[in-house]
Amino acid sequence: PPMHRLTEFSLKRPWLTLAILLTITVGLGLGVPKVKPAFGFRVLIGEEHPAIQALDSLVSEFAGGYPAGIAWECGKGSPCESVFDEKSLRMAEALTNELSSAPVIVNVLGPSNASILMPSDNGFVVRRFVENGIIAADSEYLADRVSEDSLWVGNLISKDQKVGLLVVQPMDNRPETDLLLAQTIDEALRPYRAQGYEYHLIGDFTHVYMGQELAESTASLIPVMILVIGILILFLTRSWQQTLVAMGTMGVGFAWTLGALGWLEWPQDGMLEVLPILVVIVGVCDAVHLLNRYGVERRRNPSAPPREALMAAAYDAGPACLITTLTSAVAFASFTASNLDTFIRFGVILPFGVVACLVLSFTLLPILIDRLPADSAGQTTSNSTWNNVMGAIIASNEKRAKILLTASTLFLIFFGYGWAFHLSADTDWLESLGESSEKVQAIRFVEENLGSSQTLEIDLRLPPGKP
Repeated sequence: PPMHRLTEFSLKRPWLTLAILLTITVGLGLGVPKVKPAFGFRVLIGEEHPAIQALDSLVSEFAGGYPAGIAWECGKGSPCESVFDEKSLRMAEALTNELSSAPVIVNVLGPSNASILMPSDNGFVVRRFVENGIIAADSEYLADRVSEDSLWVGNLISKDQKVGLLVVQPMDNRPETDLLLAQTIDEALRPYRAQGYEYHLIGDFTHVYMGQELAESTASLIPVMILVIGILILFLTRSWQQTLVAMGTMGVGFAWTLGALGWLEWPQDGMLEVLPILVVIVGVCDAVHLLNRYGVERRRNPSAPPREALMAAAYDAGPACLITTLTSAVAFASFTASNLDTFIRFGVILPFGVVACLVLSFTLLPILIDRLPADSAGQTTSNSTWNNVMGAIIASNEKRAKILLTASTLFLIFFGYGWAFHLSADTDWLESLGESSEKVQAIRFVEENLGSSQTLEIDLRLPPGKP
């Protein structure tokens, strides 16, 4: 079997094998710093998608990406009582000026600088609440004027003038632009948040915060996953040394996978945030099979050298590990049939990681186990308890075959009916995020006070040849 031959080569030439593995690890490891997070629909569906091309066409023709919104509320413990009082207008003017000067932002429109059309003897004049850096002396009169203006109410202010909105237009909607936009807005809002202002951010750029939340949640799961897997391996082997080398081997496999992602210059999008969890969960199965067979061989012949037990374990477990790994890799590779970029990346990089863990489980892991102290190897116990439990279950199943088949059929019909007639696809991102999400709460706030949080832009063109 090929995995047995690989283990045999590794144990006979450990230093050569380690040199090869170290070279690969360093080479791929240099790609790890190249991995950059990226969020948003553009990253997920790809530059060639018709929706992205339509968006880019609008951006190139009209100069400016999809706008972001920064809403704030006066009253209820806020430093301001109304959007048009002095504190609120000065805050809005300062934010408008600071954000407008950012390279990533094209334009900022808000209560302090938006135009107010006023009648005059010559037709009309354009007024603003802040003119030449000074709040207009007749700001109360201007506030009365805009309270009935549909261009203001529902777009820049709420009907009761307690909520204001800054509309920020970035230069485009590329992932790097959205990331810079989020950083710029956060930096600008920080001193005013310290003063007691509460802001609600809406717009497509907020998927940066969603992606960061996902990354943080995934990062918090990794230690739990490592702990659980480590405990299970420790329970199987009864050897903390074997547990450490097994988990270390999986760590090398993940480093290879992440490095390959970096060298391919692919972003770590929301889909690939689960990459470390999947690689370790799927990859560790080969190590568990090898360690299990190694324990059986050690129990069968305790006086034999550990190397012989490792060779026998590789011979016994190798074919099954190879088949299961290849079937998993092929299953993951089927994602490349998708026309979405994120699935294609997923279908390439995850099979690579799974196969990498297989190779390391039959090369690096046996070398490390072979060099463990003799007493640590001797601590590996049999799996007789598991065999007794599984044997009892199988014996019980044989006696109650008809009952089990009937129950299984009924369960299949019941859950199959639910699958066919009650399962639906949820395409609402707000539902997937949940009401506790800050993005959802911001959208709900803006919709309750301004009436809407989304805009629809339609590109209307004359037929070819028409003036």
